[in-house]
Amino acid sequence: MQQLRYIANAYNFSKIPGDPIAYWWNENILDCFCNNRYISGNPMKGIQTGNSEKYLRYWYEISLLKTGFDLRSYTDIIDSRKKWFPLTSGGIYRKWYGNLELVVNLENGGLEIRSTGLTNYRLKEHKYYFLEGLTWTEVTTKPFNCRYLPSTVLFGNGGPVVFELHNELYYTIGLLNSVVAKEIFTVLAPTMNFGPDQVRNMPLKKQKEETVKELVADNIYNSKQDWDSFETSWDFKKHPLI
Repeated sequence: MQQLRYIANAYNFSKIPGDPIAYWWNENILDCFCNNRYISGNPMKGIQTGNSEKYLRYWYEISLLKTGFDLRSYTDIIDSRKKWFPLTSGGIYRKWYGNLELVVNLENGGLEIRSTGLTNYRLKEHKYYFLEGLTWTEVTTKPFNCRYLPSTVLFGNGGPVVFELHNELYYTIGLLNSVVAKEIFTVLAPTMNFGPDQVRNMPLKKQKEETVKELVADNIYNSKQDWDSFETSWDFKKHPLI
């Protein structure tokens, strides 16, 4: 029986954050870590209520009159006098756009949550409310999958977000949803727990930037059209076959 043997230079492992032993990687992947350039932005976890059963709902379970859509700031939450606000918090395997079904009770800026006496909640700094970014499912048995996050949706604990990507937003979404990132995550996140640190350590090596951005924009558009064609989307108008 033929035996296979890998020979690797241990120095190469030091190029990778955390020094993992990725002995099967070739030079092309290792070179991605040589320029010390990683994805920009600010990966972080989001709102944690301390009691999801009480403070989270599907948007179609509660009155639309009590739901604040299309808001842009924490001040808008207070001024709206609404109770429920759109929230992304992970969800099923889905790329590009979607998994926007939940709302969170932040009436009076989350006064009820803060008044429970619990210590296991996190409402985040207000400056991070309603910002455009990308989000993903933190714990999953599927490969990493990220989605565009519009600036009218808050982000929860199960769906971390990267903000402040500016003109690199679409390119970063394309990178993280690529087969290259899928391979790199087998080392950065071997337990299939994709936290902010794992995403922060993804190397950024730009190639064909404008082409990638155009393809990602098309994918986001098509994925949104697909998502909005079902009644579980709050932007549903009518089924495309009608």
